[in-house]
This record gives sequence, C-alpha cells and structure tokens, in this order.
Amino acid sequence: MFIIVTRRLHGASGAVSLAVLVALSGCQAPSALEEATAEVRSRALALEGEIAEAVGDIDEARVRGAVLATAESPGASRQVFHVADGENSAVEIGVSFRARAITGGGWTYDDATVILCVRYTVEIDTRRTAMADLPCPDDHVAGQRGDGGFPQPVTLE
Repeated sequence: MFIIVTRRLHGASGAVSLAVLVALSGCQAPSALEEATAEVRSRALALEGEIAEAVGDIDEARVRGAVLATAESPGASRQVFHVADGENSAVEIGVSFRARAITGGGWTYDDATVILCVRYTVEIDTRRTAMADLPCPDDHVAGQRGDGGFPQPVTLE
C-alpha cells in the first residue's frame, strides 16, 4: 500500500508542493507454498463432499464402487493409491493431491510443489464419510518430479 502525503509550503516565492511517498510493508501476498497448500486442501475437502453425495442414496452393495468411481473420476487431479476394507464394514481409500504455485515475478519469484495424502473412510451402513491425513508413499514423493521440484508433503491442517 502506498500513501502520498502532500503539504503546501508558503514562502516568498509562492506556494511549493512537496510530495512524499511512503511505502508500508504491512500487506504481503501469500507465498507459493501457502497457495499450493491451500489448493490441495480445497480439493481434498471437495472430494469428501463428492463422495458423501455419491453414496447418499444407494444400496449398501454399491457403496464401495461408488467411492472408487468418484475418487477416480476422469480429469481429476488426484491419484488413488490405497483401497481397503476398513473396520466395522467400511471402505478406505488413500488419495494423493498435487499442486504447484508460482508467485512473484520480475527478478524474483517463488515456486512450490506440494503433495497431500488423505485417507477417506466411508461406513457402508451409515454412509458416514471421514477424512484424515495419511503418510504419502515414497514413490509419490520421490518419484514424481514436477517443474516446481520434488513435492513437499503437507497436511490437512
């Protein structure tokens, strides 16, 4: 934010204007890491809602298939890496989300690539959906170099 202060000085030769430009550094744009992290967290929350909607009104025999179909939908920027039957008649899937952000410009910029891995658990009988952080498999972190470098693991919070 910039503030321009103008003051009129009166002297023998008349009025003279003096302008002072003051730069305040209180406002700062988010870093690339913050932007990429916000993006993967947003996508993870969105998938939880998509799963809950997909399993809401179907019979129990089709819940597992609906969870997988939703998570693996074409064009989605995520990857399912874990599928299992959980405790108490539940389906568990592990999904990774990647994002890259670049901030700044000109002579300096900030570039970050992140990965977030989440376990979604859906109770088949109640259709209750929950999500939690899940450690990312090594091949997801080390084996997938993007333009922003190897992804930095982040968490839901």
